[in-house]
Amino acid sequence: MLDNKNVGGYMGSVTVGEKGQIVIPKAVRDMLCIKPGDTLVLLAHPDSGIGIPPSDQIENILQQITSTMIMQIGKEAKNDGDKA
Repeated sequence: MLDNKNVGGYMGSVTVGEKGQIVIPKAVRDMLCIKPGDTLVLLAHPDSGIGIPPSDQIENILQQITSTMIMQIGKEAKNDGDKA
């Protein structure tokens, strides 16, 4: 496994077990303060892959997604207005 502390992140690999379970590496659990019993949210997309943020961060993530969508809608509306 690779651990790149210089960029403040982590890259590694995990193996999916027979029951579909994975083990989150200790370095990642420590970095994100994940403890036994914590709830994580599974985000998956066929093109983007899987993200597993802690549930207490989901509100912040949803705000970022919403802001991005609003900006995109604004750009599309402006482009539609320029064409008219």
